[in-house]
Amino acid sequence: WGQILTFDFAGLAGGETTANSNSNNANLTSSVISRGAGLIATANGDRFNSNNWALTSIANAVSGNNYVEFTITPNSGYQFSVSSIVVQWQRSSTGNTEIALRSSVDGYTTNLDALKSVVDNTSTQTFTFTFTQTNSTTAVTYRLYSYAEAAAGTGGPGDGTGNDIVVNGTV
Repeated sequence: WGQILTFDFAGLAGGETTANSNSNNANLTSSVISRGAGLIATANGDRFNSNNWALTSIANAVSGNNYVEFTITPNSGYQFSVSSIVVQWQRSSTGNTEIALRSSVDGYTTNLDALKSVVDNTSTQTFTFTFTQTNSTTAVTYRLYSYAEAAAGTGGPGDGTGNDIVVNGTV
């Protein structure tokens, strides 16, 4: 078990529409992170930043397409398992309140771990989503859903030390 995919947003301006993984297992294709249709890219260096987050609940984030997502795809003849996804997240003073991780395995209907509460400050915070997903032979997309204190509030993965998203598992 170890790191099979990582994203590091150092050097981004913050307004990019997508960003590529900086490392991945040799038997996985390169991954790209993007935003759901409900979010707007917002400039803020060294993170994959967004605003227009839903308010009040994860259910509102789901219905409003307020998520960032990436897909893990094994090369032909390979499979992968995931044990955890670690995310460094930073928000503005009225930014994100909670974060949920879901996957395409069940059509994004259930959280892969408990909701993670974002502390009401602008420091980079680290969240570990621990779950078991084994022997995937086809692509799986992971979505980080979130809602904010105010629609103008911003937030997203990044601005941490080292890799901003780390997927742990085996290939």
